[in-house]
Amino acid sequence: MAAQDIKKRLEPGGAQPVNVAGDFIFLKFADRPINVIISDGRSGQTRVTMEIGDKYRPRPFEQFEIENPDLTNPAQVIMTIGQGDYSSQIVKGEIQVEPGLRKADGTLVADTRYDVVLDLIPTRIEQLSYLQNEVIKSRVIESPNRARVTFWGPAGEVSIYDPYGAANNLTFYDRETLFQVGAATLATDSHTVDVAYWPGKGYVLVQNNKLYSVTQSGLTLILTFPLQSGGPGDETTGIDYDPFTDTLIASNGGSTPGDERLYQIDNALTVTKINGGKYGTARFRIDRLTGDFVYCSSVNGISISERATPKTVKLAPPSSGIAWAKGGLFTGLFAWGMVNSGTQGIVRKTALDDVTTKPEFDAIKSGCELTRALLNLPNTVQTTASITLAQTPSGLVVQGELIRAALEWYFKRPIGADYLDHIYSLSMSKNQDGLPFKRRLGGTQTFDRQNIADNFGTLLPGQLIITIDDSLALEGAF
Repeated sequence: MAAQDIKKRLEPGGAQPVNVAGDFIFLKFADRPINVIISDGRSGQTRVTMEIGDKYRPRPFEQFEIENPDLTNPAQVIMTIGQGDYSSQIVKGEIQVEPGLRKADGTLVADTRYDVVLDLIPTRIEQLSYLQNEVIKSRVIESPNRARVTFWGPAGEVSIYDPYGAANNLTFYDRETLFQVGAATLATDSHTVDVAYWPGKGYVLVQNNKLYSVTQSGLTLILTFPLQSGGPGDETTGIDYDPFTDTLIASNGGSTPGDERLYQIDNALTVTKINGGKYGTARFRIDRLTGDFVYCSSVNGISISERATPKTVKLAPPSSGIAWAKGGLFTGLFAWGMVNSGTQGIVRKTALDDVTTKPEFDAIKSGCELTRALLNLPNTVQTTASITLAQTPSGLVVQGELIRAALEWYFKRPIGADYLDHIYSLSMSKNQDGLPFKRRLGGTQTFDRQNIADNFGTLLPGQLIITIDDSLALEGAF
């Protein structure tokens, strides 16, 4: 017997020629049925549909064509073609099976599935509306009349650094209550330009053209930027962590006012220029929800530039300039920052745009309710999912992108747009009518591959079990 293996990937509804001669075709693997078409030049075409494990023996052929009849999904195909006979479909001896997962594009990846078992508990079901620049919460703190810099701390809290105070205080505030939850004193020069939290490296500080790691015992130099021609230079005025690229972004005011540059520093401390443009200021923050760059100026106010087109200003609240002149914390919906008023410092949460909040839930690991209560852990976030709520005689019903909402409430972070290509099953204690819910199983194929939409309803409170894989993308904090 002479034979060879042929591997093909067929696009939805697509066909490809196979230029191999033989008298048998054995379909070793196919993730969906395919059509085999053989033309003999006399009686026209012979068309047969084959599935995995099928063997087809027509008259001898010089070539043939394979076709994917599925107009929605691609097909991965492995065929053995040759002359004589083929009987390897008879399996003998010990078999070791390596499980795999099939993605939407047909690729096979290692099986890394696990179950997320969570209790979904409503914590605030009313929807609140705010106007742009409306102050939602504020709290006066003891502070000299000095500018402050605001950024995310390691636990997602609001962190404020006083670059001019004698003690160089680093303070932490709960995002929702605005109460102080921690503090540290950094032994560093008082003329710091900016500070940020870089996961894996801790607090980092930029001053002039140098980047330092920050501890309570002092500073350690980790990078000296190239000068103006190749890097931020000696006028570096801002840094922030970018969760979308897992890099640090640094800005430079440039030698000419308005001539700002942005530079990306990766974990290997390689500096790369990523864009240039005129923004009116080099003080910036990265929106943790949208990835947009937010530029803060006491002269020009806030300008929010879309990530894909960073020179396009899409929002410029006219009254925000002084309040957020030295940076802020932005999540697409809200801004946190320090306002200086006379001799007082005021931490405040403000609506970044006209916004109506979504209902909030606590999604916690089943059995951890007591731990949550004892530790008084923060428990609510604004999901990006499209959901609706309805109060019924049986209880509260949540309907819509339930999987997205539940996972974002559980992880306390937005999930990637391709999340359905990482979901394999969904189980709920009850559906929207309070009746038992039949588990949706994808087996080893993702919901995206099977065209299962995220449109479910459940009666709350209740339990959900979602099977995901470990490559589900979690984006920046809310």
